[in-house]
Amino acid sequence: MNEEAEKAMAQLVEDAEKVALDFMRQINAKLRKSRAEDELLRAIVGSIKPALPAVSSRVGGLSGPLARALALGVMVEGSQLFLSEQGDFFLLSGPQCKPVVLSSEQVLDRVPLDAVFAPIVSAVRAQLGRKRNVEEIEREAHILEGIAQALKVGGALR
Repeated sequence: MNEEAEKAMAQLVEDAEKVALDFMRQINAKLRKSRAEDELLRAIVGSIKPALPAVSSRVGGLSGPLARALALGVMVEGSQLFLSEQGDFFLLSGPQCKPVVLSSEQVLDRVPLDAVFAPIVSAVRAQLGRKRNVEEIEREAHILEGIAQALKVGGALR
């Protein structure tokens, strides 16, 4: 082998080592990112868990712990993604179908974090907008309680 070929071979080996190291760094970075996203999603769900009953709706055809959930508006493999009041993710392809419960890691394997996070944020913010509605109901309840108390005192209700 001539000197030029030897230099080319040495450069190829050096370049291959760089490519291999960069590839390993990339794999490690992707794993770290995936773990961080999973940890973040679990933390988000844990922190909003007390609000989940307020933002959840009845899911037709289901009973038990998955009967009320937040529809996330995300389709995964032909099924709708939900977040239950208990903080469990599940897929449902129709009202007569059995739900498939997924871990946060399994969700993130199928859907980007922002596609899951955005509808959760929207639902919680929309619920904040219902504060006036709650205040109106409380006011009406107070009036009705007053009327009921007045009727009890007046003798109409016994």
